[in-house]
Amino acid sequence: MVLNITDEKNIAQVVQSVSEITGGRLDVLVNTAGIDSLCPLLDTSLPALREVLETNTIGPLALIQAFAPLLVKAANEPVLGTNQVRQSIIVNIGSLSKVGFAWKGGYSMSKAALECMTEVLRLEMMPLGVKVINCHIGTVNTDMYFNQKIFDTKSPNPTPYYPNFSIIADNMTKDSQKAENIIMKADKAGQDIANVIDKVNPPGFIRAGSYGALFDWVAAILDFIGLNDWFWGRQFYTHLVPKPDTKKTV
Repeated sequence: MVLNITDEKNIAQVVQSVSEITGGRLDVLVNTAGIDSLCPLLDTSLPALREVLETNTIGPLALIQAFAPLLVKAANEPVLGTNQVRQSIIVNIGSLSKVGFAWKGGYSMSKAALECMTEVLRLEMMPLGVKVINCHIGTVNTDMYFNQKIFDTKSPNPTPYYPNFSIIADNMTKDSQKAENIIMKADKAGQDIANVIDKVNPPGFIRAGSYGALFDWVAAILDFIGLNDWFWGRQFYTHLVPKPDTKKTV
């Protein structure tokens, strides 16, 4: 079954197919589809940015809206042949990037918005018996991450301010590939998520993947001692950006 979360007609077809198979109910919906971006925001094509937001933020909402009747039914009607009623669950897969990573502005924006949306839905769907969970995902060994399958968001008319961005992007790609053998595999992250949501009353916030909790701890410490910009500037190579020549750019 093919699903394009930016195509409302396709979503409707998938909902219909699922409904026919399950008798009009759905116990769990996991929103994990997404596309990555790697481009300075000043050089980002706005139409391409809209596609990132459409896929990573609006698409999950469209899917939730479409599946809502099935989720609500599952949360309020006993499972066939039993007297058991259990809340249904929505899991939205977030990202560490929600805090705002340099060069990943489009992706970071979409994940920050997704987290906000998840919290709103958590409050609004709680009375309906639907548990909405924000999954704070750390680094995971996926094809998108290690092969840097990046959605091209670069404007056809970029600014002159980042002449060496290709070097920065190459450095980030190499850093990702070096970590391949030390971070969590995708199937392990998926199993960890499944184990949590299989609980009778899972929490509204969960973690999966590598370094999620460590990242939050390090970020708090860096902020406290005033070294945030220095540290992340070297992680994302913003210190390599040359000082602009205003005589050429004005």
